[in-house]
Amino acid sequence: MENKEALVVKVGKKLKKGHGSFWIPKKAVELLIKDNNATALHIYTYLIIARHADVSGMFSTVGNSGIVRKLGLNSEQYLRVTKYLMNLSENGNKVLYTKDDWQAYAFPVNEKIEMDNQLNVNNPNYKPKKLLPTPPMNKGAGKKGYVQWVLNTFNCSRNEQVWFHNDLIEDSDKQKILKRLLRYKDKDVIARLLLLMYNHNDVSYGGVRPYQNMYIRYDMRKTGTENGIDIYRAKECELCQSDHFKTAIKEVFKDVVIDDGLIVSSLKILEGLGLVYKAVVALSSDPNHKDAVVLYDLDVKAGKGELLWVKKSRNAGLIDEAVKHAGFESSSICGKFYDEYTVIAEEGVTPHVAGIFKLKYEVCNSKNLPVKVARLGQKEDKALVCEWLSLLSGNVEEVSCASDEY
Repeated sequence: MENKEALVVKVGKKLKKGHGSFWIPKKAVELLIKDNNATALHIYTYLIIARHADVSGMFSTVGNSGIVRKLGLNSEQYLRVTKYLMNLSENGNKVLYTKDDWQAYAFPVNEKIEMDNQLNVNNPNYKPKKLLPTPPMNKGAGKKGYVQWVLNTFNCSRNEQVWFHNDLIEDSDKQKILKRLLRYKDKDVIARLLLLMYNHNDVSYGGVRPYQNMYIRYDMRKTGTENGIDIYRAKECELCQSDHFKTAIKEVFKDVVIDDGLIVSSLKILEGLGLVYKAVVALSSDPNHKDAVVLYDLDVKAGKGELLWVKKSRNAGLIDEAVKHAGFESSSICGKFYDEYTVIAEEGVTPHVAGIFKLKYEVCNSKNLPVKVARLGQKEDKALVCEWLSLLSGNVEEVSCASDEY
């Protein structure tokens, strides 16, 4: 049997932090939010460790000083929080290991795997097993780039990865976002809700999928038809929890008394801080249904005074102007939209309007596959609303539509 050093799997000469984003496995999210002993400190500490992981998502270089500084912990809190995370597991699979603990665990496992592979080398039906990855060779303890933690990825697929932007941990102005969230009385509820929203976020969809979480419902009424295009008015009605979300909340807070008011107030805090904002979109079906897809975006409802680095959609204005030109009533007041929107769809398509929630600090790197898919979808959405606007106006020429980027 080869020695321990020979089993090291090289993942690169230097650890890479990724391109402005990081991910954690859905299994880790599930374990963190369903254990009622997990607090906001536990959740945020885990996120900070993941933020400093390499491209594999496993090997993190953040030390105790980095965690303490970003969350304002004292030494006793740090030891208590990290001990909890290292004990959190499912069927013996821990969420987090120290580097030494992981190597002690991985070495005997890899030894057995290698022996099995060698014994079956002549068996044509045998599929060789993969070794557990071990930390790459790097600088010694206390040096920059030294691996301190190993996060269990649970062998998750790309579809089981929950993505975050690095600025959630500490933005470009050195603002420590998570530390700020620890000031609130209901910080544990806020932490779970934020984690759930990231878990239900879908970059290719354009935000948090409403059938899995919360959304603003809009009442719809048809006001007329012009050139094969149906015209609707949509008025903001109420904040709704999807059926899926209601079930998820019961599982998350199974041993804690929780009410809708606490969930709503926690959401308002996230909105007030600019971590969450609302995008008004036209959907192909009821937002509570899994198959509802975005037909096109209408508007962004950002919190007052918050710099979200978003570009407001012009689709609502374009649609409203086209409808007014066709002789129908406008839904804007002095060119601004508040709680009502005009919506169009080709005859045979019944649109629904919802306010879906978007996350300020989400993955936005163009090299990331979900982002590429999202941008392709935005081009298709733009083409669709342009086509319908052309039909409404009776103009076969292409209508200049808004960018679908927020």
